[in-house]
Amino acid sequence: MKKEILIFIIILFTLLGCNRPDRIERQDSDYIYVWKYNRDGDSTLLRYSQPVYREFKVMGGHHKNHHIRVDLDNDGRYVCCQLPYDGSVDRCKTVEIAQQAEYCGKPIIGVFQEVFYPSHYFVFIKYK
Repeated sequence: MKKEILIFIIILFTLLGCNRPDRIERQDSDYIYVWKYNRDGDSTLLRYSQPVYREFKVMGGHHKNHHIRVDLDNDGRYVCCQLPYDGSVDRCKTVEIAQQAEYCGKPIIGVFQEVFYPSHYFVFIKYK
């Protein structure tokens, strides 16, 4: 019985441990080329855009989780965007400015970096 459990655990770790990490092939001014591997060992070369800077309207936020409300689609619907924890911005002051904009009823413009690899997300940089 112990031998069967040991063999099962070895097989399980072997199957889960076969995934190779992504490998960046090259980068140019517009794209990042990445080799993605699946469980069978097959690979696919994928192309991701380099990060770009965008401007969005900001109005409102929450101090508890350091979120600001951002109009990402320019359609009047605001979604919460978490501020970075790396110390690049003063999170409390940034939320206060966004809340003041909501209180006045006038959105302010925020500059964000849109990142596409390894996942798609937005990073707040500063207010314009």
